[in-house]
Amino acid sequence: MDLREREKLFRRTNEALANAPLLLVEGLRDERALREMGFQSPVLRANDKPERVAQRVLELTPTGEPVLLFDFDHEGERKLRDYRQALESAGARCDGRLRLQLKWLTGQRHIEDLPPAWEELREGFARGSRERVSRKVKNYGKNIH
Repeated sequence: MDLREREKLFRRTNEALANAPLLLVEGLRDERALREMGFQSPVLRANDKPERVAQRVLELTPTGEPVLLFDFDHEGERKLRDYRQALESAGARCDGRLRLQLKWLTGQRHIEDLPPAWEELREGFARGSRERVSRKVKNYGKNIH
């Protein structure tokens, strides 16, 4: 993916997060990180049993389409699986693609670590000159396992 395509993906991801009906995160630090990044979408923390959180999601979002933003560690993957299953069983349609796009764009494994990388991407693309985008921005997402 070239830099222009990466910029398009950044803008689409930014817009989707800004307009998300609900962001489901692991904890308070993740919520704070999203606020620091400028996202004002409603946030719900997954700090209860998956079935209870699923019911709360359906109460808060008429469309029942939360964006799942769990970390890429063992605990985050487990929560993603458990909460997705509970949400889908309750009739919600979960969006996990934005989580993958965030990791690919920033190289970060934890939601709470996103703000500095996201700001660097935003500033780099805002400058408008693709030649001046920092080398770090160009390399985000290249060596993600």
